Amino acid sequence: PVLTDVPALVNCMDGSLEFSGCDGTFTTDTVSPVGQGAEVSLNIEFPQQCDVFYAPPGVNGATVIDFSGTAEIRTNGIADTSMVFVIDRSGSTCDVHSLGCAGDENSDSQNDDILDCEILAILGLIDKVREDGTVSHVGLVSFSSALLTVSPATIELPLTDINIMDSNLVHAIENSIRAIDCGGATNYAAGVEKACEVIDSSTTEDNVVVFISDGLPTRGGAPANFCNKKSIFHTVALGPGTSCESSDTPTSLGEIASSTEGTCQEVQNVPDIRLLLKKIAATKFTSISASTHATESSVNFGCNDVDGYTNSLNIPCAQLEDYCGEWLAGVGFADYLGRTGDDACCACGGGVFNDYGELDQFGSDIANPNTLIATRYEHTAIVHPGEHTICTQVTGLSAGVPGINIQCKQILVCNHP
Repeated sequence: PVLTDVPALVNCMDGSLEFSGCDGTFTTDTVSPVGQGAEVSLNIEFPQQCDVFYAPPGVNGATVIDFSGTAEIRTNGIADTSMVFVIDRSGSTCDVHSLGCAGDENSDSQNDDILDCEILAILGLIDKVREDGTVSHVGLVSFSSALLTVSPATIELPLTDINIMDSNLVHAIENSIRAIDCGGATNYAAGVEKACEVIDSSTTEDNVVVFISDGLPTRGGAPANFCNKKSIFHTVALGPGTSCESSDTPTSLGEIASSTEGTCQEVQNVPDIRLLLKKIAATKFTSISASTHATESSVNFGCNDVDGYTNSLNIPCAQLEDYCGEWLAGVGFADYLGRTGDDACCACGGGVFNDYGELDQFGSDIANPNTLIATRYEHTAIVHPGEHTICTQVTGLSAGVPGINIQCKQILVCNHP
């Protein structure tokens, strides 16, 4: 007789390394964009799809899994990011002199004050992003609050192509930045509004705002809106007179950053602003980590929402649970990295079920002329018996724009035979 029903293979029998039910042909993209001008690549060596592991004796079935591979961020030759600098020119930026980071950069006969340091730091950053080839256009806004002779915010430089090596244009950019003078109080809202006026004229896919202030807002309230075009605000609290967070003001630098998926950083020592701005625009890995994600057959050790997740409307997981599988938790409102509420929130069936944390990084010998930065990673983690979806993710930044590549592998952990 001919057998019409072939019994399914039973996993974890007699030391077999076959993983019945696992699709060995399953693959995911190994490269993801970091903005439009760069891409992040993840090459996973271990674990591989459908790997089977047996626990050693005497360890209650758990076994140690190796994580290893390489990651790199490389340029694709397209500088398609606009960067707008928003600089505080309130009166306090001229109050303290001889800070040790600049000369009289704006020729106002006040030497080496906070405004001078801001100007020189921005000029240095423009040189860096031009050299890296990651930014195509820059613009400049200055802000304070209204005086008889000083408007609350001014476009000092509209978006200008920094890659046209015309000496007149290069000098025009520098002269615009050096022409700023100080005066007035601190008005964050005016700075945000005017920055968005510049950003909304952008023709690039990615837009970054570097927003610098030496004081808490004393005028203007909170920003009514942010930019119509996709943009990220990275804010800098410069000097001892300000901070990222403030409970006594209508808004804060931290709120401005988090509302646009950016970062806020505090710089107590004013001369450090030059190094910090270069770090903001630098190409770097911000995280290489691993975790177990949910599957129907996974061992559930409790779910955690993806840390700090909010969708593009700045709505966190706690407020998305009523919209799982619907528009607010879907791709139409994914965050800047493309993650949806359905992927990131436990209530929607996503989230992280076992976080193995950051993987150890080492130097890499990847020799590619387009590679901006590369690393090798290695790590070990204890995994309990069962079927698991193990995900490795690398997150990077280039010119202040984030990108992420996530790859997941199905593995099987068996008890000691």
